[in-house]
Amino acid sequence: RLAPTCPAEVEDLKVHSCKGPALSSELLVDPGFMAPDPRGEWKSYAFQPSAAQFYWNRQGALVDVMEHNENEDYWAISLVKRLYVNVSGLDSYELCMQAAAEVDGTRIRFAVDRDGKPDYGTPGGVERIEMKLKPSLTTACFRFGLSPTVDKYEGRIVIELGRGEGQIAICQVSLRSCRQESFLPEALPAVRRCHLAPLERGAGCSLIQEYSGAQYDVNYWGFETDGKRACLDRLRGSAGDTFVYSPGKCQTWSCESRDSLLASASGEPGTADVFSEYCEYQEGVAGRHGQELRSPVFVKLWEWNFNDVAKECVEYLGPNGFDAVQIMPVTEHVFGGSWHVKYMPVSMMLNSRSGTAEEFRCMVATCRAAGVEVMVDVVLNHVAEPCPEVGDIGTDAVTPCTGWGGSRFGNRRLPSQEGFAAIGPQHFHHLESDRLRNCPVDTDTWMCPDSTPPNDCTMCDLFGLPDWNSELPEVRDYLSSHLKELHSLGVTMLRIDAASYIHPTELSNIVNQVPWDYVFQEWWAGIPHPSRTRYVGGYRDIFYGRSLNQKMVLAPVEQLPMLLNITFGLEGLDPSQALWPLTFHDQRSEYYTPGVPTYKGGLEFHQQHKFLLATPFGLVVRLWGGFGWTDLDDGPPGCRATNTDSKCQPAPVYAAQGGDNCIPTPTGTPLDAEYADSHRWACEHRWTGLAGLVDYRKSCRGLPVTAVFADEVSKGNFAFRTGSTCFVAMQKNMSDSGDWSLKGLVIGLPKGRFCDLASLPTKKGWNGKTCPNEVQVGPGGEVVRGTVPKGDLLAIHAGATLPMAAASLARPPRPGAIDVQGACEARNLDINPQPISRAPR
Repeated sequence: RLAPTCPAEVEDLKVHSCKGPALSSELLVDPGFMAPDPRGEWKSYAFQPSAAQFYWNRQGALVDVMEHNENEDYWAISLVKRLYVNVSGLDSYELCMQAAAEVDGTRIRFAVDRDGKPDYGTPGGVERIEMKLKPSLTTACFRFGLSPTVDKYEGRIVIELGRGEGQIAICQVSLRSCRQESFLPEALPAVRRCHLAPLERGAGCSLIQEYSGAQYDVNYWGFETDGKRACLDRLRGSAGDTFVYSPGKCQTWSCESRDSLLASASGEPGTADVFSEYCEYQEGVAGRHGQELRSPVFVKLWEWNFNDVAKECVEYLGPNGFDAVQIMPVTEHVFGGSWHVKYMPVSMMLNSRSGTAEEFRCMVATCRAAGVEVMVDVVLNHVAEPCPEVGDIGTDAVTPCTGWGGSRFGNRRLPSQEGFAAIGPQHFHHLESDRLRNCPVDTDTWMCPDSTPPNDCTMCDLFGLPDWNSELPEVRDYLSSHLKELHSLGVTMLRIDAASYIHPTELSNIVNQVPWDYVFQEWWAGIPHPSRTRYVGGYRDIFYGRSLNQKMVLAPVEQLPMLLNITFGLEGLDPSQALWPLTFHDQRSEYYTPGVPTYKGGLEFHQQHKFLLATPFGLVVRLWGGFGWTDLDDGPPGCRATNTDSKCQPAPVYAAQGGDNCIPTPTGTPLDAEYADSHRWACEHRWTGLAGLVDYRKSCRGLPVTAVFADEVSKGNFAFRTGSTCFVAMQKNMSDSGDWSLKGLVIGLPKGRFCDLASLPTKKGWNGKTCPNEVQVGPGGEVVRGTVPKGDLLAIHAGATLPMAAASLARPPRPGAIDVQGACEARNLDINPQPISRAPR
């Protein structure tokens, strides 16, 4: 019945996002199924013979779906074609399909995948495209990237019809590549913190100009950040690409290449900060000529209030060498007890459930004084939906809704407040016929068929949240003013929420008005376009943590040595551009689930958290410090998801009478129900051993694996050495396993007494003379005494022998870092200063 629907000849589908000379010719031999017998190229599958009939006509392929399997799985009825692609550099690819269905609304799915290697994974882990059909022709595209580290990709094209109804005509399947260029003519280049020694003349870079004066000095809040922005402005007014900053002084330089920059970085380290277009964020090299190694370690304190974050910086993060703390969005948001209200901003005022503007300011000052940088999660894509009262009133010219801090807002309308202009519907993407409505992001397919142009999701509302029209200069200025205010208050790092829904050109013009120490983007899957990397920043890479979980928890114990084969996360994403977390707030389960690492896994989760620090691979890693839940929508302790319209009060992490309210380090798997089912602070980053492992990572990351010990892997025992100075051993918790004695194992480290850093609860107050778990190595590198506890991990290195030198103990806080009030006073700030929103921007 649908046979005449398909065109008589193969035609250009005209739906590829890539246009002009960058779009390749057709890569498939028979895109229109017009060969004498297409079955030589395509194979059909049905879960049972009576489920479907396949017809190969001169025009397209016709499938008559007659039965569904019990679960109505898409794959139960399929068309499959083998695929071989010669990979060309950073090219992207688009698999586009033209189809029709007898039954309007029939859904099918298609993609390119690996045919079960593993789990039918798609390139870059991108979602399969779900296509909604109708009797007339419809087109859709599956867009993907291939790793530039491989020459040939071998996989398959699969069209899944198992949920179809009646007859379905697949008229054409087209595969083309797109040559990608990283240059964006209207984008603003990023000038990033380098961590190199100051530049000196004569080695490649040329000094353009030196400046001095109050505008380059510390600002009202006691920070150097305004001075750095002033220096960046000077750089942008010159022909340079690099600036060197110290309080009160600014130098602009022209280096013209990465090699020249490194050659000129020969000054005294620590006397000035270097920012350059030739640096990437949080590079693994530092110091003179980039000859020192860096291993950044961050932690996310999920939903902690500002006062608790400040105290944590002094009590734990600073002394144990954490480089930065990531916090939730800090702008005013809607009422409610769920965690996700923080991602529904209603103004740019710094007044949220986590604390007041003054508490935020003092927290940043305290953490910076303790040697810990502050990273803020920023929401630049959207604002909150309006409250129901807007609909009752029936007009857009009102602001009947109230935010957490008392600000009034309405339907795509925000108030004018202390330096921020009033916002109206014209500042958001909207339909041409109705400025109060917009195209949606389809949360089943994550596509935007109603956008103009089609499937440009940067134009549409995510989860119904009004989408900023960031093409407008006034919108970019509004958002960048918020970022400049954060920077003035000492914030030096950003996490960009929903980054993929903002075009990199607009995002660069918002973000890059500030010289940041680090910027990373929320990222889910797919190899990002090189322009996004060049102009915006790094990426959250969730795939390393998933691979880690697969080998440590889900796979047979014999696969533990394969942990050393996991050298990257997302295929095709350079690990130097990635931030590796083990877990994150969108990856949780209500109950203990082995394949979803959360605190509910107890010792099992803790061991994975430890290995994230012990692996020699990757660059930036982020630990997790959150809270327990019984409902996935719950906010912090004291705030339940059921508190939909209330202004709940989060419980503090630190108890008023001393100590903390955290779950203690677990000893078994899963976590005891007393803790797993409690709505209390978990503080996973504080569990015993992680503090010491921060030291281990900073000493051992990047060293080559030089020995593997897997003779007893069937018992859950596995170890490895990196370089000649670092050693890790782990014991997988199994019903028939126990402590692993290392006595007699020749590990090749120097003779001495070593502290198992994975047993240290904290380095603060540690005298370095004793250790909770000690390893003694004798002549010839043979272990004389040492044990890995059941289900745990052990880590030693040659720089942590007993007794330890004072320089190897806890990192002392910077002068003035005592507590919140002390840090504020140390920066000449009173406790009731002028309103934070009037800070110089």
